[in-house]
Amino acid sequence: TPVAHHRHRQHHFEVHKTIKYFLLLAFCYQLSPSVITMSEVTATALMGFAPGAIGGVCNVFVGHPIDLVKVQMQTASTKIKIVAANSDTFGALRNIYVKEGVKGLYRGVSAPLIAAVPAFAITFWSYDVAKNSLRRHAGTEELTIKQTLIAGAFSGIPLAAVVGPSERIKCLMQVGGHNSFVGCAREVYREGGLRSIFRGCGATMLRDVPGNAAYFGSYEIFKRTFAKYEGRETASVSATFMAGGLAGGCNWMVA
Repeated sequence: TPVAHHRHRQHHFEVHKTIKYFLLLAFCYQLSPSVITMSEVTATALMGFAPGAIGGVCNVFVGHPIDLVKVQMQTASTKIKIVAANSDTFGALRNIYVKEGVKGLYRGVSAPLIAAVPAFAITFWSYDVAKNSLRRHAGTEELTIKQTLIAGAFSGIPLAAVVGPSERIKCLMQVGGHNSFVGCAREVYREGGLRSIFRGCGATMLRDVPGNAAYFGSYEIFKRTFAKYEGRETASVSATFMAGGLAGGCNWMVA
């Protein structure tokens, strides 16, 4: 049926975006130990924030056009015929580009771009904080998969506080009627204050806590499996990419 087909396309966009997101996350996390070499305390903090910030910016510029198509499909109305009339991702992207140019593909990009740096950084930082705490408690350097799941779940709590408001504003910008992040945020605030800004954060947390647990847990499983298959102590960069993509699929199935 048309409704079932519409939902199938929405799921396709979600899977594609999630896998891409975690490929970047895995790649930046893999590079972090070799890129940053400072004092132990400073390096620990930057290894959580710097790779996440870089990965966040890359994620937004690569994935925003696809996310735009997904959001417009989910909120399809008589105002949005560019996407609704297309049956595939690239057809929708092509139509948006023809009608609105590159600017149209990045409508509403300011909201996720502003949130991407702290969101990715907080994901890395809180995950590292939880891992270090669990290591001290367990008295061992390598965590079990169960401990990794706990650390991953913890990283989803502060993440929701950043992602929730930015996603709300981003979606309002993408469906039309708002030209700037600040203007949209101001209007949302006038409607109901901070309560309106943070509306939906509870649902975001219910998504991100199990989602991050599933991602980081499966990511470690895949990485260790690939490293064992390669006969290495740690997985190669290409294996890390693959582990990140597969873990992204696990995240999407849970969240």
